[in-house]
Amino acid sequence: MGPDVLNERQERARRMRHEDGATYNPFDDPAGRGTPWALEVMPLPLTAEEWEGLETGLIQRARLLETILADTYGPQNLVKEGWLPPELVFANPYFLRSCHGIQPAGQRYLTYYAADIYRGPDGRFRVLRDYGSNPAGLGYALENRIVTSRVFPELYHRTQIRRLAPFFHAMHHSILQRAAFRREDPDIVLLTPGPDSRIYFEHALLSRYLGYPLVEGPDLTVRNGEVFLKKLAGLEPVGAIFRHTGDASSDPFALRRETAVGVAGLIQAAREGLVDIINPIGSGFVDTPVLPIFLSRLCHHLMGQDLLLKDHPAWWCGTPDGLDHVLAAGRNINVLVLDTEVYSNTGGQMSKSTPLGAVAKFAAGGKTIGKKDVAQQAIAYGNVYVARIAMGANPQQTLQALREAEAYPGPSLIIAYSHCIAHGIDMGLGMLQQKRAVASGHWPLIRYNPLIREEGGIPFTLDCLRPTLPLVDYRKHEGRYRVLARENPQEADRLMGIAQKAAHLRWDIYEKMGGRTAADFPADPRRD
Repeated sequence: MGPDVLNERQERARRMRHEDGATYNPFDDPAGRGTPWALEVMPLPLTAEEWEGLETGLIQRARLLETILADTYGPQNLVKEGWLPPELVFANPYFLRSCHGIQPAGQRYLTYYAADIYRGPDGRFRVLRDYGSNPAGLGYALENRIVTSRVFPELYHRTQIRRLAPFFHAMHHSILQRAAFRREDPDIVLLTPGPDSRIYFEHALLSRYLGYPLVEGPDLTVRNGEVFLKKLAGLEPVGAIFRHTGDASSDPFALRRETAVGVAGLIQAAREGLVDIINPIGSGFVDTPVLPIFLSRLCHHLMGQDLLLKDHPAWWCGTPDGLDHVLAAGRNINVLVLDTEVYSNTGGQMSKSTPLGAVAKFAAGGKTIGKKDVAQQAIAYGNVYVARIAMGANPQQTLQALREAEAYPGPSLIIAYSHCIAHGIDMGLGMLQQKRAVASGHWPLIRYNPLIREEGGIPFTLDCLRPTLPLVDYRKHEGRYRVLARENPQEADRLMGIAQKAAHLRWDIYEKMGGRTAADFPADPRRD
């Protein structure tokens, strides 16, 4: 088949897609609503061995993600046992608290799943991103197959191409089987955001192909925990919803969102078990960009297997290893750490940043070891701009540090004192408490600029005076310290004495650093 024939077939495929109305708007831009769906008529051939490896890896990954979803919206043992950081769940916009405790029919948290994959330079496939909320691509895969079968009918019928129909048949019967637990001969609808959706063509095609009525939010209503389809003849009960709306817009009542896309009361209907939603609302937790970082360990823990499909390399600054890697890479990136000294977004659990003697979740008797000094660790690299700031104590130093970090041609780390309600303070006096933190030596203000070292100057600056306030006078204003003093005064006094000595020791170290010469600090390996 020569170039002229291929060009003619490519043009025929373009006309077919145009006649079918196959469009795609990847950026949700109203002006790009008519962007044609691209299709290369020359397929990407995969050997049976390659496809078997992909299939096995994706099946394993889907099962793993479904197990994680079941735990996240159920007992949450992965958080309790330390396999997932609490903030990855409770401070995650992809996690919907209102869906916690809902058990879908057959415990099927992922009926279908999609992933972006690529082949690396080593020839191995890797996963770029996972999709669980409303994975796109089913309809476009179907459209591609339909067009290809028409453009190359002889090739399509002569070769052993795996058909798509068995997949749709199996999915349909799976939905029917689960919905039948609640109602015989259940009605299934396909819920779409409407014509403004970037993939509305797919919704319409799947609706036609599967025989599901295409409905929008206003077409459905919830009465006494049941979902009904509004028809001219009256209300018709719905047994299952093939959902193509985003998690956050699926139920404006439960999620407090101003949207006309969803159905008010849909989450409660799911909780009462009167409708099957595919995929369940909340399954978008799978889409969390940072979740793949933990999948390899979780696969060993939950399934006792190695993760077959590796992920695209990524690091999360929310973990010490991730932050350390990002800073060590030497790229021009600015990192701002709002240090509350607890996992404040998750209810005040103890963290590595929790101070010695403070009471927190999982440290009810007061933390007995000191907090790590991230600033010192970062300074040791020699090429990282580092600052510790407190707006309430010295706004000028704060602004200066922010400007210097922005201008610095390399990685920068700014650690900001952040008072929060988990400290047990009057939040209206938070700025005053920041002043006390600095005056007591709990929070020394510092800046480290590698550029000054290159010029022969002293790169380390101590931006506050020697402590004038006893540490106890800072801590007595916070409930996280007062609780221990009330319940175990002797232990509180012991830990307070240790903490005061540690504060003096750290101040002495910083004071010595401020008097060192440029040669006493690590060199920037990129420049020296």
